[in-house]
Amino acid sequence: MHHYFKDKDDLFVQTMHIPVNPGEIIAQAATAPLEQMGEALVRALLTTWRKPAFRTAATAMIRGLISSSSATKILRPFLQKEIFSRLGSRLPEESAEPRVALVASQIIGLIVARYIIDLEPLASMDDEQVIELVAPAIQRYLTGELPALDH
Repeated sequence: MHHYFKDKDDLFVQTMHIPVNPGEIIAQAATAPLEQMGEALVRALLTTWRKPAFRTAATAMIRGLISSSSATKILRPFLQKEIFSRLGSRLPEESAEPRVALVASQIIGLIVARYIIDLEPLASMDDEQVIELVAPAIQRYLTGELPALDH
C-alpha cells in the first residue's frame, strides 16, 4: 500500500476518484487566524467546488453517501480525522467537539443545498454573497457564545 499511496487517507481519496484531498483544503483554511476561519472555510469550500473535476466526483460520492449507510460508515472516520479534527485542534478542548459538529452541519448542509439539490436561490448566488451570508454562522460556531455549551 505504501508503495502506491502516502497513507490510508490517500488510498481513500484515490479510490473515491476525488482529484483533491478535502483534508488538505481544510488544513489550509484552518491556518487562517481563528477569528477569520469561518470565512476561510467557506471560501475554500466554494473555490474547491468550482473545479469541475472535483465537483463531479464529490457530487457522485455525496449522492452515494446519502443513499447508503455502509458508505457513510466508511466515510465518517475519514471526515473526522482528515477534516474536522483539523478544526478542533484550534479550538478550546472543552468545547471543540460540539463546535466542530456544528460547523460540519453547516458545511454539509451548504454542500447538499447548493450542489446536490440545487436549492434556489442558493445554487445560483454569487460566491461572495454566499460567503457573506454563511461565514458568520460558521464563525459563531467556532468562536462565538454557544449558550447550550456554557452550562
